[in-house]
Amino acid sequence: MYLQLSVDKIWGVRKSCAIALPSISKATQPEQRKTKLLKTFEQLNEDVSRWVRTSVLESLGAFIASFIGDPEIPTILIDNFEKMASGDSDLILSCAFNFPGFFFFFFFFK
Repeated sequence: MYLQLSVDKIWGVRKSCAIALPSISKATQPEQRKTKLLKTFEQLNEDVSRWVRTSVLESLGAFIASFIGDPEIPTILIDNFEKMASGDSDLILSCAFNFPGFFFFFFFFK
């Protein structure tokens, strides 16, 4: 159901899916997280709506944290997190808020 809603024609539904991505990821098996949810992240990150793209990037830190226990974090997530630091002011704030968790996870679990 979540995967269907993440491609809904109404941008507000897709935005809600972007916000819910970390919670869905925590309740998903690691293999599904790396395939289906990673693909969903990419789709939402390339969405036509700025609000959807912003929401998925604001959720990125929590999405990365959902990979704790997995052998590796997909590089596309790390690359997008690094790009947030040079983005618009809303994303910089989100990046700063999530940085301690990202730093801890990246350097101690990698």
